[in-house]
Amino acid sequence: MNILKTIVIIGLICGLLFLAGLDVKAEKRLTKEESVAAGKALFKSKSCSHCHSLRNIKDSIGSNLLRWKNIESPMLWAAIMWNHAPKMAIALDDEAVEYPTFEDDEFANIVAYINSFTDEPGRYKCKPDENKGKFLFQYLGCAECHSIRGKGGSVGPDLAYVTETINNDYVFVGMLLSHAVVMSKTANTRKVPWPRMQGDEVAHIFAYFKSVIDENF
Repeated sequence: MNILKTIVIIGLICGLLFLAGLDVKAEKRLTKEESVAAGKALFKSKSCSHCHSLRNIKDSIGSNLLRWKNIESPMLWAAIMWNHAPKMAIALDDEAVEYPTFEDDEFANIVAYINSFTDEPGRYKCKPDENKGKFLFQYLGCAECHSIRGKGGSVGPDLAYVTETINNDYVFVGMLLSHAVVMSKTANTRKVPWPRMQGDEVAHIFAYFKSVIDENF
């Protein structure tokens, strides 16, 4: 019996070590070169290259993204793409192209690819302020469509899952931009002006989301 118990324990330990190894492998961060390569592939697979050319600028339907090649900050990228969402929605419909969605580090890899076109990426410093984020959430009209734990609008989804599950800037930005075109169409249908944001404002709103985890919003 003791031998059997020993075998079972050893088996359990080996199984746990195996699973732990899988987790470590799954969470392995890409090197800069791997991230750039992944971003290059995503730029094509997400149909970004259909409208935006990073080499033959004259052939671009959309904006020349190389003018922002020095921007590393996910929050600045979020503001740039968010502000262009209504125009992007029209252009994508005209081209019959599906708007891309981003998961995990996909958006970070695309930014790394665009950054690879310069040797001097810019440094953006912003101190996120949750109080400013709370103000902006109301001022920009976010609360008219979105709620947090049931309090707020009901047009869009409850954003409680953001406060509880996302703690990474790029993942948050990817989530935000994945829904930007849908939101812009909804805003247009409801005759609601599209709110424009600066990079620091996106950071403030994300800080606010994170701050309400332990609050009774």
